[in-house]
Amino acid sequence: MWISVRIVLSVKKSRRVTAAAYIIIRVITVAVLIYSLARGQWENAVTCALTLGLLMIPSFLERKMQIALPGVMEVMMVAFVFAANIIGEIYVKY
Repeated sequence: MWISVRIVLSVKKSRRVTAAAYIIIRVITVAVLIYSLARGQWENAVTCALTLGLLMIPSFLERKMQIALPGVMEVMMVAFVFAANIIGEIYVKY
């Protein structure tokens, strides 16, 4: 019984980490979007808007298509999209 309780708690904890990663990355992306719009950098603003769309794909797959992705894979996908688009394209850090 204790083993099943530990497994449930660890699953819930990993979901919290995944949710926290989503929230942090989305907040940073929205902040960069607002900054880009304020400075008139339209290309960067469009890149941020498209990045927000890409960041919603894993949650869409889980909710609408009932495809279960492991939490680590979701975080890796979201982090890659964020790093490639925001850090790489906008801040030119490649």
